[in-house]
Amino acid sequence: MRSARRVQEENVTRLGEEINGQADRTGDIDWNAVLDAYDAAKEALARAHDMSDLTDVATIVARGRKALTRRR
Repeated sequence: MRSARRVQEENVTRLGEEINGQADRTGDIDWNAVLDAYDAAKEALARAHDMSDLTDVATIVARGRKALTRRR
């Protein structure tokens, strides 16, 4: 589980870097959805106790990435 946690920590960090790297700070991106997913992923990671919890983290990160690429 330790290596799976590390993978998800990196996954959450990369999402944060992708958010910070976005040049488009206009209303074209649903920033509320992106930032909500990022915060939820960090919280889920902090509470993760088993592989199912880490799978949830990956799902939340994927939702954040999808929101980051989706235009309103």
